[in-house]
Amino acid sequence: GKGKSGYKEDHLQWIESEIKKARKEGKIVLGASHHLIMAHIHPMLARGGTCIGDKEKVASRFADAGLHYTFAGHSHIQHINSFTSEKGNTIYEVNVGSLVGYPSPIINVEINDDTVHIETQHPDKFAYKGMSYDTLSSTKKHSLMLVDNIFAAAQKGKDEFCDRLTALGFPQDKASVLYIIAHPMLKYVSGCTVGEGYKKLKLFGMGKLFEKS
Repeated sequence: GKGKSGYKEDHLQWIESEIKKARKEGKIVLGASHHLIMAHIHPMLARGGTCIGDKEKVASRFADAGLHYTFAGHSHIQHINSFTSEKGNTIYEVNVGSLVGYPSPIINVEINDDTVHIETQHPDKFAYKGMSYDTLSSTKKHSLMLVDNIFAAAQKGKDEFCDRLTALGFPQDKASVLYIIAHPMLKYVSGCTVGEGYKKLKLFGMGKLFEKS
């Protein structure tokens, strides 16, 4: 299909027929996939790679066929989004976060005849090499460290900066080009809070790029 993870037409038709058949039998249909059919994260961060190709068309077809709920991962965040087709049918997508990433969500789903109840829980602690750690503070520190390491790498040199981004899934060739822009910008805002960094970037006319992120 289209995009890095789209559906081919015969696959879509099969999914639609299965949904409609199950709905006629009075069943609640739950979808599950790795990639998302809706955007849950700002394009600047996701680089357009978290969703399937033709996501709006696919979401519309699934919704119109009778699929109301679907679960996905890939972006590692915890978020629920919805999409309504032109025919007025709504589909909800639960983006399930990664257990080893902040804030370590565990999703409990309770399905009744006419409702789906979703509750998120977080483990208090985890053990690693005989030591006990607080889950939220440890995973938060790790997540922030990933960002801090990119800032620090931009000051050390192009190779380390590219290695850090590549380790996070960023294409090597694009990381190399990005370094030319990122090196002076990250050096300029290094050590700032988010608010301070925004004010500095705004002076260079880059505020609009970040204000909705």
